[in-house]
Amino acid sequence: AAAERIPDAKVRVGALCKLLKTYAACGVRAQLVSLLAHLKCVFDQASHAGLWDATAEWVDDLCAAATSLHSAGHLDDFHSTLALAQISALHIDSRKRRSAANTVVCTTYARAGLGSEARRVGRLVLQNRRQHLPKIAKAMLEGGCVEQLCDLFVPCGYKSDVVVYLCSLLIPLFPHAATSIAHQLVDVYAAPQP
Repeated sequence: AAAERIPDAKVRVGALCKLLKTYAACGVRAQLVSLLAHLKCVFDQASHAGLWDATAEWVDDLCAAATSLHSAGHLDDFHSTLALAQISALHIDSRKRRSAANTVVCTTYARAGLGSEARRVGRLVLQNRRQHLPKIAKAMLEGGCVEQLCDLFVPCGYKSDVVVYLCSLLIPLFPHAATSIAHQLVDVYAAPQP
């Protein structure tokens, strides 16, 4: 109710995202479901009216709420909350901030073990990949998304430090191949660069 009295729509949505995060962390499900439906309506209205200027903080709050919902076993609410986070991320003006926000959404899916969704959102990370891909890789490993972790080699193949990091994540998963992985890396990086 307090959020309704805030005149600025952007501030109001930010307050609603924070409130959703708080409700999710406290396990107050009835109010959370109502607030989630209200937030979805606000997002839809703003999107249709073209009055959209999302912030990365909204995405962080929504992803924190989604993580709490997933931990509590409320999977439908988890998916609904992350859908709002994705909508918010897509409406961030700055490409760098949008990539960072998509990284947060991607890692939230990955830690929940939803590798396909993480891979889909991860494809939207177009800026600062050297910074974001290792975070995504670590989250995929934590969530058991090994197949999707291996898919990350393609977008970061031209960033040698990220490839080395990904290989270091693979070694515990495939200890029998550790020597082979190390030899491949030495061969690649010992070769003369054009």
